[in-house]
Amino acid sequence: MRAILFAAALAPALPAQGVPAPGFELQPLPYPGQAFTATLASGEIVSWDGSQVLLSAPDGALLQVLASFPAPLFASFVELAPDESYAVIGESTVGDLYRVDLSAGGAALLAHLFFNFDGEFDEAGRLVVSAATGGFSAGNDLVRVDPASGAVTNLAHVAGPSGPIALDPAGNLFYATQSDLFPAPPGSTDVLIWPAALLDGSTLLSEADALLFGLGFDGGSSLVFDPELQALYMAESNFGTGVSRIVRVNGVPQASPVLLTGTSGLWFSNLELAIAPGGAIFAAFQPPAGGTLRLNATDFGGAFERAALVPRRPELALQGPGLAGPGPFQVLFSGGQPLGHGMLAFALDAHALAAEVPYFLPGGLPLFLGLDLGHSFFVPVTYALDAAGAATASFANPGGLEGILALQGLVLHASLVPFGTTPVVFN
Repeated sequence: MRAILFAAALAPALPAQGVPAPGFELQPLPYPGQAFTATLASGEIVSWDGSQVLLSAPDGALLQVLASFPAPLFASFVELAPDESYAVIGESTVGDLYRVDLSAGGAALLAHLFFNFDGEFDEAGRLVVSAATGGFSAGNDLVRVDPASGAVTNLAHVAGPSGPIALDPAGNLFYATQSDLFPAPPGSTDVLIWPAALLDGSTLLSEADALLFGLGFDGGSSLVFDPELQALYMAESNFGTGVSRIVRVNGVPQASPVLLTGTSGLWFSNLELAIAPGGAIFAAFQPPAGGTLRLNATDFGGAFERAALVPRRPELALQGPGLAGPGPFQVLFSGGQPLGHGMLAFALDAHALAAEVPYFLPGGLPLFLGLDLGHSFFVPVTYALDAAGAATASFANPGGLEGILALQGLVLHASLVPFGTTPVVFN
């Protein structure tokens, strides 16, 4: 994205023009201009638009101008060091990498890699960069850069323009291939993985040395690895086919779950995944604490947005005169799996837990339970959820139930496999 002057784009924009998959929601984030962004553990934002490197507060307020350049450059990426003491920025007008001190500020030239496109630090603090160092139509190089000396070690050479990379904690390197044609033909992007053991720099690797992780995608603009689920997420964007989405790569597109679908012509990029301890995972219908996938989106016209994709948990609500005395009342499910099922558990409110406890199903999916199972009861029926993931269960209070019950919903796929719970509600 060609740099522009930093403008008044600090307030949260509308959520990126996309539709999240069931079990997720999209939240707007502050976006300081047309820029590549990286988010510190504190929530502060480092942004690089080709003219300036800025440090902004989590709400987007400018804290510090870390570096400025006399003439605008074509920004390519910004990547935080593991200890967050500095960032490395790339630009592809000249092809330089700079090291930016996040405390004192200032940009020091680190290395020259023509047409650098993407970078990521490995667990040892070394930077891996995707850059077409030979120029147009000469393929793409994957290189390791020493962030102290700038020394470059060639790792692999592949066909096509520069594509995005990701590393897992073991040091395995993922890469989304690119087509020399623009727009990229349908099915022209594969996802490769080079095992860490091969990446010692002793031999220049090629596609033939990689394992095929995914094939037949319509393009790849950004990759990020989830170390908790051992999952790879890709922004799949293609102006020719109109595909605009974020997927969990699972071999082929037909088997790869779509997390977010954008409007045709929208370009997703700059994926960042933040996960947190506590049992919840970054998956549909989990508690929001399960993780945050940040993304940038643009149509290269008037829309430049930054957003967060987070899990959205199903919910219960209660209504009706039977909550306050004898009479009917309803329990409303919402936000569940479309055309799935719901079940209800209930207990006396004294047996609601002060803090939910994760119960791990085979395969590692946690269900968060808020009732003491030893004192809880299940309504012995399932409730069919509609196409919006909603259902209504009707009951009658004969008198005496008001103000003493705690209820929690269990939600299941159409195959009756459980996948999540609602928070506890009280009558």
